[in-house]
Amino acid sequence: VFTADPREMLVEVQASNAVSVVKHPEYTPVEQTKMMGLKQTTRKRKNWSSVMLFNCDHPANRRLSVRDINERTAEELHTFYWLNDFEIGALAPRWNWLVNVQERPKYPGIAHFTLGGPWFKNWPGADYDDLWLAARDA
Repeated sequence: VFTADPREMLVEVQASNAVSVVKHPEYTPVEQTKMMGLKQTTRKRKNWSSVMLFNCDHPANRRLSVRDINERTAEELHTFYWLNDFEIGALAPRWNWLVNVQERPKYPGIAHFTLGGPWFKNWPGADYDDLWLAARDA
């Protein structure tokens, strides 16, 4: 759920980066399952791909082909296997706040319901549920 104008993210993007993301610290999730009972996984650059601003003109992104997108594993794509660390720019953490996982920033830009959300019967509730429900009902 966007809680701020997404155009504000563009101020943080540098042309020298192939993609810009919130670089969440490496962590091992405590949950064994995630939404819909799927197995929770641990991987390099976990949650980085959930908010991405691509620089489509950056030459490093030419390393990624349509064939790659169709044949590479989800894990390879989610970890930006085709990019070097220095080609990945950083957005402020407020642009990918993990609801019920991280402490809420003072001014979140995106509330990312990574563990589920108010659409689940057993959801414990969280900040910005009301925004998600209002968008659904609209």
